[in-house]
Amino acid sequence: MGRTRHGQVAQEPFAKVDRYVRRFAESSSVGDVKVLIHSPDGTYAFAAEGAQSRHFIASSTKLFTNAVVFQLIDQGRVRFDTPVVEIVGGEPLAGLVADDSLGQVTVEHLMRHTSGIADYFSDPVSHGTSLFDELITRDQSWTFDDVISRTRLLAPLGPPGAIAHNSDTNYQLLGRIIESVSGQAYDQAGQAAVCAPLGLTSTVVMTSPDEAEGVSVMKYGKDDLVINEAMASTTADGGIISTTAASLAVLKAYYDGSLFTREYADPGNQEWRAIFRPLRYGLGQMKFHLPAAMTGFRRVNPLYGHSGASGHVMFWDPAGATYLVATVNQAKNRALVYRLMVNLQIRLPRRM
Repeated sequence: MGRTRHGQVAQEPFAKVDRYVRRFAESSSVGDVKVLIHSPDGTYAFAAEGAQSRHFIASSTKLFTNAVVFQLIDQGRVRFDTPVVEIVGGEPLAGLVADDSLGQVTVEHLMRHTSGIADYFSDPVSHGTSLFDELITRDQSWTFDDVISRTRLLAPLGPPGAIAHNSDTNYQLLGRIIESVSGQAYDQAGQAAVCAPLGLTSTVVMTSPDEAEGVSVMKYGKDDLVINEAMASTTADGGIISTTAASLAVLKAYYDGSLFTREYADPGNQEWRAIFRPLRYGLGQMKFHLPAAMTGFRRVNPLYGHSGASGHVMFWDPAGATYLVATVNQAKNRALVYRLMVNLQIRLPRRM
């Protein structure tokens, strides 16, 4: 039997997983580590000693945003091919795409990151720094209008549909679409569409930096990264605070059809486009799959879901009928949580 740092007995199927997680969590390169796995062999849970129960899930918030949009589509209130200008007007898009493309950007383009709109958060402006770079030294807040203004400093990436480029601006626009169509603020729409049906009382969309009290602090290397003003500004692209248990509940519901038409999230229905290696992007979700040479030719199934820059992942392995949620609360080394996820897969029981 393996044991977690809290002394709980780890069931034999997860003994290898547990040994690896405990070693990983003791590294000085990570923050509060939490892992939750649900598979046909049972459930494995780990939380580093002293870890807060809630943490920032960052861009994993996009799965929540997708769920709200998918429900609006199921209700006939918006379509995948609805031009964005029909909902938010032309002013927000002006300068984000070429003038002759204003009416061509659709809701689906935003969800697939194929709108041709640059990323206000990670793309560097002319002086060579991104908004994320600025946050390393100074926390700050912003509004939707600030997002649009900053994105206008960045050149459009091409006509809609031409390339896939991860852009948080796309999801800021989706948040505005949700508010315009539903008549609710984004946080209220998310609570009604996702949290209330699933009974998630510990999950909130940040609207104030004060809501970060009692939440695991992110690390940037060995330093604390306290950017509560920023996290309260990301809303639809990254503003959710949650727990591993709540993330697991959302992940299951996202793929089993509990919240919206199941086909929208079916990995088999996706057109996968490269965004950055080894991730590919479909309709609002990521596909993570390493080539065999990068795993020592050990079996690692394709995973589907989303990750966040806070070091958070929530992914589903349909071949292994396994759900995996984890956070390392480390924003500097983006590869750390993926390394954890791959090593967990390798150590899970093999099923014949």
